[in-house]
Amino acid sequence: MVIALVVVGAVTGGNLWIHRGDPAIGFSRYENFGISFDYDAWTSIQEGDISGGPPSEAGGSVTAFLQSDVVFKQYGIFWMKPEFMPPFYSGSPEGALDFLLGSAGLMGTQIVDRSEYSTTTKDGHEVIYQTFGISESGITIPAVIGALYDEGEDRYLMYYLAHIPDFEDIQAPNEELVETWTEVFDSIKFVGIQD
Repeated sequence: MVIALVVVGAVTGGNLWIHRGDPAIGFSRYENFGISFDYDAWTSIQEGDISGGPPSEAGGSVTAFLQSDVVFKQYGIFWMKPEFMPPFYSGSPEGALDFLLGSAGLMGTQIVDRSEYSTTTKDGHEVIYQTFGISESGITIPAVIGALYDEGEDRYLMYYLAHIPDFEDIQAPNEELVETWTEVFDSIKFVGIQD
């Protein structure tokens, strides 16, 4: 009996040591373009770029989404090198957000109720962010988006969350949404900006 416990303990301990740093059971890890995050088995991942093509080091996006009859949650990261943006947008995180949301509008997404910019920090970098709504199918999906400049990779990183936790009680963007956005993006790692 003691030998069996020792063997089970050794195997379990060895397995935990070998797999340390791996995603938790039921989760997968996205790692590409200097971006890393874990997501659960019910979440779908999609890569692309702002024009619908494949992502590249110069620009792209990764989107994670979960939708059911009772919840909608979509979050993602866009990245873009300044030289691939029109000059009047490429000088600041605010310009990067204006370019991204303006491009989304040109592609048919109805962006409404953009708030004033606020600031926070991620990994020691200043992040500007704002709440807004996405008008779709007769409802307005509350969302928040933030941007920072990644000096290590010479690119703007823009990350967003669109979330309806309860279809029976859709609310305008609020502090709770901003807190959820912060929690989601505290778990994302960006190569080049970690302290």
